[in-house]
Amino acid sequence: MRETITLEIADTMSPSEVVAVVLKTAVTAFGGAGGMVAIASDSGEGLEIIGQLGFPETVVEPHRHLPFHPPTPATAAYRSRAPEFVETLAEFKDRYPELARATTGITGTRALLCIPLFLEERAIGVFGVTYREDHLFSTEERASAVAFAARAAQAIGHGLKRQGPSTR
Repeated sequence: MRETITLEIADTMSPSEVVAVVLKTAVTAFGGAGGMVAIASDSGEGLEIIGQLGFPETVVEPHRHLPFHPPTPATAAYRSRAPEFVETLAEFKDRYPELARATTGITGTRALLCIPLFLEERAIGVFGVTYREDHLFSTEERASAVAFAARAAQAIGHGLKRQGPSTR
């Protein structure tokens, strides 16, 4: 990641269109196979996936609501307010055995990143990118992902604010 990753967002876009742009940009920029965006659930008991790219619905639908227990990379990043980087399949299976068991055979996920999204120092959700091969994240790549998350959070937050709470 040598340059700033640009998000092409228009004020007229719906929240789902904003999320689609964020996902396409993230997966392309970070060389992943798939990606997702999840925001804090209205109940406060976990995260809700509001957009995904590159995963079959048979994998996404049972995991659309991510409770805090058992932890997933997304919920861990959200709760700790720190990025989660999983670089190998062995690490994925060791740290998140239930999720790895349920998804790896279908998605081929071996490595991933999940970065919290902040608005005015408040965590609103996470974005994640998955890889079908082990992936060692360089210091530069980690910094780029965090910087991208800041821009993505602003775009998603702006879109959700325009949408209003009752239609989420």
